[in-house]
Amino acid sequence: MIPTSRTFGALFALATSLAAGPLHALPVTAPITGEILQISLKTPGDYWSGGTMVVGGKSITLPRNLLIDLPANRLTLWQLFDQAPAACKALGQTGLAKGDSCNTTGWGGIAAISANRTNGGNIIAGDLLVKKGAELSTGVVTYIDYAQGYLRLDGNLNDPNTGLMARMNDPTSRHTVQSGLGCATGTVNCSPDARFALDADNYTNTFTTGYPMCIPSTVARTFAGLAAQGTGATLSAAVAGGTVAALANGTGDRLCPTTNRPDRATPVGVSVNDSRFFAPVMLGDSVTLEGNFERVNGVKFLSFHTSKVLVALGTNAKLSQPDYLRPDEVFIDAPGFQNQRARSLVIGYSTLPPDILMHTIHYEPLTGTKVEKPWSSTRGCDTVGGALTCSGVGLAGVGVANNIFKLRYDVDFRKGAKQDLNPCQVLRADARMGTGICPTNLSTDAGSIAEQLAVLSPMPREVQARTGHLLAAQAAGITPISVDINGNAATNGQYLFPFGINLGGVDVVNFAEIDLGRMMTPVSFTGLPWTLDRRLSPNGCKAGVCESTPQPLDPYPFEGTDPRTLEPTLPIGPYSDPTFTASPLGSVRDRLLSYVTRIGTTLPARYDFNGDASVLAWPPVDPAPFAISAVTDIAFCASSTGTCLGTVAPTPTPTPTPTPTPTPTPTNDAVTIRSVVWTAAGGTRGLTVVAKSSQPAAPIPSLFVTVFNGTATLVAQTAMTRVTTAIGAIACTTADPCWQLPLTRTPLNVKPTSVVVQSSKLGAATALATTFPF
Repeated sequence: MIPTSRTFGALFALATSLAAGPLHALPVTAPITGEILQISLKTPGDYWSGGTMVVGGKSITLPRNLLIDLPANRLTLWQLFDQAPAACKALGQTGLAKGDSCNTTGWGGIAAISANRTNGGNIIAGDLLVKKGAELSTGVVTYIDYAQGYLRLDGNLNDPNTGLMARMNDPTSRHTVQSGLGCATGTVNCSPDARFALDADNYTNTFTTGYPMCIPSTVARTFAGLAAQGTGATLSAAVAGGTVAALANGTGDRLCPTTNRPDRATPVGVSVNDSRFFAPVMLGDSVTLEGNFERVNGVKFLSFHTSKVLVALGTNAKLSQPDYLRPDEVFIDAPGFQNQRARSLVIGYSTLPPDILMHTIHYEPLTGTKVEKPWSSTRGCDTVGGALTCSGVGLAGVGVANNIFKLRYDVDFRKGAKQDLNPCQVLRADARMGTGICPTNLSTDAGSIAEQLAVLSPMPREVQARTGHLLAAQAAGITPISVDINGNAATNGQYLFPFGINLGGVDVVNFAEIDLGRMMTPVSFTGLPWTLDRRLSPNGCKAGVCESTPQPLDPYPFEGTDPRTLEPTLPIGPYSDPTFTASPLGSVRDRLLSYVTRIGTTLPARYDFNGDASVLAWPPVDPAPFAISAVTDIAFCASSTGTCLGTVAPTPTPTPTPTPTPTPTPTNDAVTIRSVVWTAAGGTRGLTVVAKSSQPAAPIPSLFVTVFNGTATLVAQTAMTRVTTAIGAIACTTADPCWQLPLTRTPLNVKPTSVVVQSSKLGAATALATTFPF
């Protein structure tokens, strides 16, 4: 078919545009999850610097002002470098990239990235979660070292040598007192990497109900004691101070008392004896641990930031006795609401029958002041929906084990929401959440849909949960006191829950559920206020000092669309609710981009949303195209021949040859093995290896060791540690460093017959039992 002149003209214009430069499509979503191969910082020394990260074979731009989520932490990219373990920081590395020479694991951390491919053709992140590992292990506690503060799972009962060794990453010593095996000199409470530590105030190591756990310690500690609180039926007696320590079997630790674990055989759960103290994990408990493997001084163990003892513990209802909770699954729908509704969900657990109040948190950009707004309430939900609609949603008759709560909102932009799913109805039914909420949303399902939407907007980056028990105690003049494993004051009756796309909490539209033809739709990052102004996020100001102007992501992962206009059914019209805004908004859709600010100049200062006067500027700068760097693969291999190039070194003992993989640097490295020592018995039994590289200068190589017995692999490919001080008689300096495999025990104490050391610069060496004193 001959094209018409109009068609021919269009084709000519397209050809001209292609000849003039690259043609880029409209923005599309570009999520990536995978192993971190490389990380770089664009501006060293800049606290808010951006950089790049290589994941999944792609170079991802990390914009300036991006705050990175970790499992229980939030850092800038600069902090990720600055707070790295000492050996990595000294080399200017994070230790999280597979290509980092200080990374002794042989694998990189895991990144979950939400990004857009902009119309310039570049992939720019808008949300990033980094984990050091993704280990999730459930097992039975078979050994606890009360002197050194660690445990083992699924070994022989009371056997210190079998089962999975696990240490809580607890640098603040909230739950544990640690020392000894697997602890590096200079670390705090044996934390191998404080970036991936637990949350010391919003407990991530608990029993199923949220009750905080501890490991009894034989280490002596000084305890100041507790004063009595309450009177009569509310009395919690005074506790004398003094020196506290557990007996060798873990009993007798008054700061981690076994009396808080009564009647362990009761299947429906029990109440602890005194909830002012944490409760101990015990032999025979089933636990779930989450974290990453570390190898310190030759000892490999699971370093966990999160754990759950699979036992339901309750607390006494006396106002002087603390209670606890633990939200589990929490989210709020994020703009642009193409599913024509706004939803939220909270599922959690508590030590008393659930009475939970939830608030969203918003940050003022000039001072970092936190402002809370009502979000949800179990009492309000049960009032409008009927008893146990949102509290005690599990099985009846199981006591403490049914302290499960579930709060849901589902606002249909066309129909409104049913009573127990209606934010306005739920909040109005609990006077503790405030009065005059949703003044035009009275008793109908539809009511004011704009007011319902406004309760869920703008998107927060954290929410606050509190228990009704804590509020009742405070109203009675009692502040319940909790103390940790060291007798220091600890939190109770509250939980601060962070939000992120990959961390959880920010629920972006899933087009697989609503429209398969739009699954490439970019993420509406401009619907997340902190991407337009980093100061609106927790940790968004350095040391509490905020800039005077907005600080958007730069370059911005711009989706090219306005979150306020993406969904035609989104409510329109003015909005005014004194509980949520100090002055009216001309359009409720602007609520999505609203922020809190100071209201007036009177003292004490008041902060709130201020209608049309506190709406973020839109759109952000749409970045121009920039060069995309080539990605260099990072890969290593192990073989009994000492090479990945197919050259077989002579060896009298047959050993396996894993499938070779290419290495990134074509420079040959003459690796030499300087020492191999095998000790068959005693406390120092095991293997040590020392090697040197002929190419130690930058780029600093990584050396890897694999240990064999005949054809069997005893120690899989393991990264060696770079050492710059003498190892025995072997001189090791900064200019001529050594690489060491610290004391490592082989399975069943089997003696090695050969050792292979390989370099990332292609060199390798093999040591045999005939040439070294194995």
